[in-house]
Amino acid sequence: MTAGGVSAGGHRHVFAGIARGSYETGFASGLLDKDVRIAARLALRVGTRATVCDAVRRRLDVATEGLGFGVDSACAYRHWKAEDDT
Repeated sequence: MTAGGVSAGGHRHVFAGIARGSYETGFASGLLDKDVRIAARLALRVGTRATVCDAVRRRLDVATEGLGFGVDSACAYRHWKAEDDT
């Protein structure tokens, strides 16, 4: 069991549920976007590049612009998938 309450093998189940649309995280996409921005700024302050944070932030920006700040962060994946399929 991890601190978040999901076992190591459970992550596959959670991701599969998000992909199917049957699982919600309970965490707003806008808040996730904010947290990634904080991590990127912290990385810059300590003198390192945050290329992964920057890439994630750009994708979250797309989802937040398309869906709004308050939607569940699991909806971001479905939003990206729908965009990628077009």
